[in-house]
Amino acid sequence: MNSLNAQPIVIGFVHYNTLGLLRSLGEAGFRPILVLVCEHDSDLNSFVTKSKYIGKRYFTSESKLVETLIKTKSENLGSMLFPSGDLIAEILDKEYDTLKSS
Repeated sequence: MNSLNAQPIVIGFVHYNTLGLLRSLGEAGFRPILVLVCEHDSDLNSFVTKSKYIGKRYFTSESKLVETLIKTKSENLGSMLFPSGDLIAEILDKEYDTLKSS
């Protein structure tokens, strides 16, 4: 089990990068939170959501991602954000000040 109190939040789309982060963190003893940006209804039951390492799941749209992250961070203080792709990282960069102050 990990020795940190912070819980990692993996943010991404239905993609192998997202699954890889979940697996890597899970193997390191974490139970990461998944924030999955859903483009289609079928994303809710994708291969990413089947990972045995997921602690909690949140589903959101790209337009509501920042709102969902603020809620998720407030429920899980001290969380670390792990974007799984360039688009997610770009959104986090643009919204850095908003996310930092929440």
